[in-house]
Amino acid sequence: MPDIAAQSFSIKSLLNRPAADFDADVPGSAEFIAASEADRVTLEAGYRDLAGTPTFIGQVKKGIVDEWELTLSPNLIASRVRGRDPLTLLLERPIKMIFPRSPERVVVETVAIQSEGGGNYRIVNPDFSSLGRWTARTIAEAIIARLNEDLAPAEQLALSWQVRDYEIRNDFSASGRPVDILAELAEPWNQAAPTTVDILIEGLVVIVRNRQPVPTADYTFALSDARIKQLTITKRRPSRIGQVTLSGLSIQIEGDGIIGLQLPDPTLDIEDTPNRTSTTVSTPTGTFTYRMPDGVLIRSIKVVYGTSPSGLTEMISRETTENDWTLTQYDNMRPLNAPNQLHQTVVIEGIHPSDPSRTFQVLRTEDVSFEYDAQEFLYRTTSTKRELNLRARDMRLTERVIKDYDETGPLRYEIVTTTTRWNDRIGYWTLVNRDAAPASGYRPGGPGRSKVTWIPGGRKPGLNNSGTLIPVMIQETISTAPDAEPLIYSNDNLTLEELRVIFNQLAEASGLWEYELSIECVTMPWLKKHVGIQFTGARDADGSLIQFHPDLPAGDLRPALVVENQLRYVEGEGQDASSLTSMVRAVYWSAT
Repeated sequence: MPDIAAQSFSIKSLLNRPAADFDADVPGSAEFIAASEADRVTLEAGYRDLAGTPTFIGQVKKGIVDEWELTLSPNLIASRVRGRDPLTLLLERPIKMIFPRSPERVVVETVAIQSEGGGNYRIVNPDFSSLGRWTARTIAEAIIARLNEDLAPAEQLALSWQVRDYEIRNDFSASGRPVDILAELAEPWNQAAPTTVDILIEGLVVIVRNRQPVPTADYTFALSDARIKQLTITKRRPSRIGQVTLSGLSIQIEGDGIIGLQLPDPTLDIEDTPNRTSTTVSTPTGTFTYRMPDGVLIRSIKVVYGTSPSGLTEMISRETTENDWTLTQYDNMRPLNAPNQLHQTVVIEGIHPSDPSRTFQVLRTEDVSFEYDAQEFLYRTTSTKRELNLRARDMRLTERVIKDYDETGPLRYEIVTTTTRWNDRIGYWTLVNRDAAPASGYRPGGPGRSKVTWIPGGRKPGLNNSGTLIPVMIQETISTAPDAEPLIYSNDNLTLEELRVIFNQLAEASGLWEYELSIECVTMPWLKKHVGIQFTGARDADGSLIQFHPDLPAGDLRPALVVENQLRYVEGEGQDASSLTSMVRAVYWSAT
């Protein structure tokens, strides 16, 4: 149906609302009687030049009517419709969307050596374009795309995200009005009044951007301009910010290394035997290599030195253990899974008591393999042992132990241990023993049931401090004035660099004077919200130019941002009888 033709109208546009409200007067009762949800109102305002050529500037396009009002009196029958820009309704329609985060698959493959101090942690730069790696901007784009699903191609919205982007490090639930969700995403950059984040619509573009304390002037007017009826300037005392506490994402603690620990047992006595001379054994030492930051032991070397019969210091024994683990996955510096052990190799070296040459060589080895089912529950371990055959100078199979973990009921399982020995004569394993032991609970391993260990750099495995994380933080004082107010803000998505951006905004805003300009003018429909305007030529009562700011020419004010515009059009019977007036409110911030 055609748009309702308005005889007179008023439009109120506020910067803290995405689009405008309107009241439109129409003659008679026809529009009231025929009221329909499909009613639309398009409003334009403009002027005629000296040649009589009109110029119109669109104010509301296809506005949705919320109320129809009919006024009856002895001398008047008139209707009025009230409504809003249709895009406002789109941004206020409740939606619910879930943005699950696809974890950053950072794999621990490096070894923390002593010179690195432990805790060496490799971080992969995220790919913002990959599925599930969400930033504030990509979530905002997805919300706009969801709104566009219900719009015709010619009416679909675009997004202009002009504030700083940042990564969302957890699952994000977008539930409620889209305009509120956009405000939530832009919240980190909305902490200082002079740099408030505004959400507005220009045409079919949803714009999210910061204000500037002093905007760029789109229009400059001399106060002597006949269109300026009155300008009122309000100057408000500065607001100062005291101690600022900003906290962001959590990170690991750096510190000293954990390599080369001394074993707790200070001495070890070896019993005398007929074929071995007494040896004095010194303190055993060990070197342990941990995979960081999950703290799993990947290598240990335990060495014992002693004094030989000739008085020389010699290595008595060395036990080397190598462990293989599944890879640990991390996101936001937190482990997502506990590693499962896949394999263990133990090599014991020393001097065989029956070797007259006292050769230092491998005496025993043990290989242990671990097997898991599809749900990562342990179901079998196999241990194979070998020992040195001194005469043949080679390693011979000796024993194999297989442990099977079998479920017997809910939260019950048994461990069946089968021990066999290798028979060299027949070349086969022979059964020595088999027994079963009941156990309760879940089998070792499993999805999410193993204990997740995380050792910050500088912390020792085994202590009760695994999993410690601290948030990055800025705690500084901007102003020590008695009226300075503290500010605390926390967002676990932000890096230290991003917190510094917020702090700098607060530091620049503290102590600024707020200037509010209230302007009454005629025939200025282009003065829409978020437009920059500047006034010059302000004179005092004696006719001299007023010096508002020492860095500007006398009579000049700084550019101000339009935050409110109330436009009123009244149609008269003749061309000259019509009137178009505007009430504009604009603000800027200044140190003086």
